[in-house]
Amino acid sequence: MTRHRKACTTSRALPTQHVIDLENLVAGRVSYSRTAEFFQRYRALVPIGPADDVVVGLSPSTAPEAAFALPERTRLRVGRWGRDSADQALLDAIDPDFTAAHFSRVVLCSGDHCFAPLVSALRAHKLDVVVVFVPLSISAKLYTTASDSLRFPALAA
Repeated sequence: MTRHRKACTTSRALPTQHVIDLENLVAGRVSYSRTAEFFQRYRALVPIGPADDVVVGLSPSTAPEAAFALPERTRLRVGRWGRDSADQALLDAIDPDFTAAHFSRVVLCSGDHCFAPLVSALRAHKLDVVVVFVPLSISAKLYTTASDSLRFPALAA
């Protein structure tokens, strides 16, 4: 499931920040049960530590379906109405300077190309960035910019 391409350069002394584009990982079909199933599988693939920060981005139309299935201590970021609103909400929520000062690595759950500049900025701060993606749905730029990647098995329709 993992594909290591570059050596990790930071230690795990600081917690991890998990940035989750839920709509991308569940193929746009957000529901309470799919959200719960996603997090069950995600935790098996990427453990979430007690000091880790978990940020989930959703659009206003999908947030009501998923909100109550989110794990405790999850920060929900709801975008404005319109295209790519969950992506924009996540991009607005992550400050590379703050993240570099408080976290040792970032796990980004998305395959969307719009996150490539953020990943580049985080890598410039010497952070390890792991991209979790659904097969056949990751931008080449995002894939090559990350320090590592993990394939997330697609949820059943």
